Amino acid sequence: MAIEVESLAAVRRAMAAVTGEIHARTLAQIRLAEGRRVTVKWLLAGTMAVLVGLVVAFVQSQRRARADRARIEQLAHFDRLTGLPNRSLLDDRLEQAAQLAARQAEPLAVLLFDLDGFKAVNDTLGHAAGDSLLAQVGLRARDCMRASDTVGRLGGDEFLAILPATGAEGARAVAAKLLDSIARPYALKRGTAVIGVSIGGAFHPRDGLTPDELTHAADMALYRAKAEGRNCFRESEAGGRNPPAASSDAAA
Repeated sequence: MAIEVESLAAVRRAMAAVTGEIHARTLAQIRLAEGRRVTVKWLLAGTMAVLVGLVVAFVQSQRRARADRARIEQLAHFDRLTGLPNRSLLDDRLEQAAQLAARQAEPLAVLLFDLDGFKAVNDTLGHAAGDSLLAQVGLRARDCMRASDTVGRLGGDEFLAILPATGAEGARAVAAKLLDSIARPYALKRGTAVIGVSIGGAFHPRDGLTPDELTHAADMALYRAKAEGRNCFRESEAGGRNPPAASSDAAA
């Protein structure tokens, strides 16, 4: 009997030892699997963070690229001082306007104008005052135009206005607005300035069909406006006599 008891006890001890080892190995495997799961979770979280970071970086780079393109576009086609279209964009707009006028048999007016007395402002009040005055002239000139018109700065104190679907009467009305608006005093940091504007007008197809022909005709009319007293509007000589309506007195 004692032998049987001892044998049974030995079997139990052996089973307990085997069971304990099994439990220990199982627990170790569970802990290892749990560790692996945690590692996988951290790896997945890190991967997602990297992916999110890459997406954010890509979106930001696209925004910067668009902003850079917009700045390049602004510098390439718009005058830095006035914000108006520059010579390059004006050439393109006038080419398109001339082609459209020819295709649809519509009138087209071109006004070339520069400022009377601008040099005196630069000389007496300084170039910063001259720049401020030009910027204000740009705003006033734009306010004299319709949404379909284009006014831009060619350089210095010379500007060009493109007036689609506009004949002589419409051009005279715009010229009168320019004469009145630009002649109003300008508040500058170092004082107040008063200037005038001389305007030359040309018309498609009467004075030319191409941008070069139209701007040349407008330039000759501008030269006449300067020679005949300044601060007035003159049409190309191809149009006959100049009406008195678009003079500084009439504009007032």
